[in-house]
Amino acid sequence: MKKESYIIGDKEIFVNKDYRVIQFTKEELEQLLIGKIVRFWTKDCSIMPDFDITAPVTQVGYFNNGEVNIVILRKRTGANLKVLSLSSNMANLKFRILSD
Repeated sequence: MKKESYIIGDKEIFVNKDYRVIQFTKEELEQLLIGKIVRFWTKDCSIMPDFDITAPVTQVGYFNNGEVNIVILRKRTGANLKVLSLSSNMANLKFRILSD
């Protein structure tokens, strides 16, 4: 049976509902996102306008500057993995949990 929501601290997070990454701590993002298929997007980032990607989250950590780093799996080719690191400080970056 698929989960419809997750309880993290005093927050209830619903599957297929949009949330802003900046509203969560690193620890909350770890509990929520690792191992799940997640859609990330923003239209406000000057470096990557119209950013929209859906992928499994493999890791949540910190960059050297203290920003939260969300690592997603882009592609698996044989023994090689291609990953992409997303910064929690991307302008108006949102996420939606799609599935476990």
